[in-house]
Amino acid sequence: MEDSWTVTVDIFDVRLTHDVSEGEVRFIRL
Repeated sequence: MEDSWTVTVDIFDVRLTHDVSEGEVRFIRL
């Protein structure tokens, strides 16, 4: 289950980093 979550975060990190600031991306990473 952790593997799936990590993969989702990876995709979100890239997509959000492009549209959102690092501050918001950090919150999602947590």
